[in-house]
Amino acid sequence: MQHRSGDGISFTFYSFIPSLLLLVYGCLSCISVTGDSTNEVTAYSGGGVRIKCKYEEEHKTNNKYFCKGESTPCADQIKTGPWAFQGRFSLHDNTEKKMFVVTITALRIEDTGQYCCGIESVGSDPFTVVQLTVSKGASPKTPQPKPSPKSSTPLYPHTTKGKIFPLLSYNAP
Repeated sequence: MQHRSGDGISFTFYSFIPSLLLLVYGCLSCISVTGDSTNEVTAYSGGGVRIKCKYEEEHKTNNKYFCKGESTPCADQIKTGPWAFQGRFSLHDNTEKKMFVVTITALRIEDTGQYCCGIESVGSDPFTVVQLTVSKGASPKTPQPKPSPKSSTPLYPHTTKGKIFPLLSYNAP
């Protein structure tokens, strides 16, 4: 099926549909962030968060990465080996469970944004977008907010300037 635009440029519509379907299917089948279906997590400044990203068997040996941005390519925040550390970010690839886990500590308001859990691959990298919202930390007089059991659970206390903040675990779909 050909389409001719008003400026005289024509293109074959159906020629890119298989590639588009492969790209969409590839992104959905290769990697997912597990747990709550929204891919959104809220954490508190000074605290931490753990994000678990699952992948398919065929990607066990591929490099994994986590970066800030709405799509790939984005500037790598952190990239795998079995364990990788980059400032406040760490990444652990558990090939046995086909999952890599990103931990961010000492969260800041400016960490708010969209991030990609991605896998280096020939062609387009499969990835999942996670929306992280960092809210101002609770004051010492305010009771700690309880994380939703669906999206996060405290792992261990994280102390910052005399305050204790939980490290939240998030399994994004």
